[in-house]
Amino acid sequence: MAQPDLLPSELPDLETLAPILGQLTFGALAGFAAGYALKKIGKVAAVALGIFSSFWPITALSRSTGCGFRRALIHS
Repeated sequence: MAQPDLLPSELPDLETLAPILGQLTFGALAGFAAGYALKKIGKVAAVALGIFSSFWPITALSRSTGCGFRRALIHS
């Protein structure tokens, strides 16, 4: 049984690929920048939440806020 002749597929020229490559490059760079920005914003938000949650009981114990945290600690 003879094998059929396999012709190499023709590659498109650079003029047809230029718009597609430009869009892919822009999309990749925009996606990287958006991911990097969200990572930094998430880290800042996590640190702010950690600081807030660390100092909230301290402010409650010093009666600078109106919650009954001191009373809850004494009665527990």
